[in-house]
Amino acid sequence: EDDARRLAPELKSRLLELLAKGGRLGPPDIVAAVPKDTSLGEAIRLFQRWGWDLLAERTAARVRYYPKQQKALAAVARECDLERLLGWLGELANAQATADHPLNTRLAIEGLLMGYLDAVRPAR
Repeated sequence: EDDARRLAPELKSRLLELLAKGGRLGPPDIVAAVPKDTSLGEAIRLFQRWGWDLLAERTAARVRYYPKQQKALAAVARECDLERLLGWLGELANAQATADHPLNTRLAIEGLLMGYLDAVRPAR
């Protein structure tokens, strides 16, 4: 795989820290954290794996992709609405289908993270 398209380790860590905030994540956090030269496809894959781990934690108390983040995943999974989480995973699948198109990558990633905010806000 082309190394230029992979996420830098520090960016991967930063994105995982954002996701771990769950409902405490805010738009200013998102805007400050996403550089414009980020690989959209790789960021989407990271988000998808996080989402799948959230779903697995929520339904079976197990994670696959980010076991070091299990505590954060468990905390976010307890609070999030399952239907909205599934909606976000669908949004990610749609975004992955067009990830190679010339988009404003930063805005696309910020939009997906804003969708995550909606997915993980506590159910009412």
